[in-house]
Amino acid sequence: MKIGEYFVSKNYISRKDLNKALELQKQNKNLRVGEILVKTGAVSPRDLRAYVIDFMIQNEQSDLEKFLSQNQINELIECLTNT
Repeated sequence: MKIGEYFVSKNYISRKDLNKALELQKQNKNLRVGEILVKTGAVSPRDLRAYVIDFMIQNEQSDLEKFLSQNQINELIECLTNT
């Protein structure tokens, strides 16, 4: 399952939020869906990290590099290693 679909299935974001983020991503391929969700206010950076952690726990394989920027992945790793 793709991470965006997982977020919708867990009610972390609405289908509308995901669709909007995907449309905006088509306009700017350099942005990741997670970045767009934060920029549009659909989720806070802190909530995004928590949701990604949940996704990683539930899924052996993830598509993080398609969803988050390298900077966001590095921040997530830092959070995980500092807890």
